[in-house]
Amino acid sequence: YRHDRDSVRAGDIIAVLDNPAVTADVLALKEELAAFTVTDSWVRAVRFPEKRALGSIQTAYASFLRSLTDYRNFLALDLYRQKLEATARELKEYRTYIGHLQRQGDKRQSTIAETVHAREKGLYESGLTAKAEYEKAQQELLSKRQGTEQLMTSLSTARIQKAQLEQSLIETEMEREREENTQLTALKAALGELKTQIGDWELSFLFVSPAEGILSYN
Repeated sequence: YRHDRDSVRAGDIIAVLDNPAVTADVLALKEELAAFTVTDSWVRAVRFPEKRALGSIQTAYASFLRSLTDYRNFLALDLYRQKLEATARELKEYRTYIGHLQRQGDKRQSTIAETVHAREKGLYESGLTAKAEYEKAQQELLSKRQGTEQLMTSLSTARIQKAQLEQSLIETEMEREREENTQLTALKAALGELKTQIGDWELSFLFVSPAEGILSYN
């Protein structure tokens, strides 16, 4: 890379030992990695060439690309976010349904039926109305009470379902965070290993000027 009597600066490459890697590919990768940061925006935007001749670094590079792709797919698909949104929509529907049941549970209808029943009972006992009228009022009251009980059962079931959906939201969010942390940790580990492999390659195959000066081949 340099001739006898050339001026060199600290860090300049003087020579490369013969090895399976293409030096330009390794140095280009090192420069790209120096600018790369593990953030969502970088992961979505950055693209590294798949075909590079990196010799002993190749395995670490393949592992890094695999981890990068996995995390990029996680961000792009975001299946957990889709599940969260679907559950949130279902939860909203249940809240509306519960509100509707609560409004239906207004006891005015039952109170009216009880008032009518009490009046008909008094009239029947006083001999002022037929037994059929009293029995009709009694049947109406029983029907209202049964309807109220069924409504309360439906309301209880809906509240249980609502609580389960709320718990599902919490659990899904926790699962998403765990998966994100796992993917992110794997990517950072792969990046660290790749940088280590590049450093080892440089130590093994590069002659690098330790200081500024004039190169002398004895």
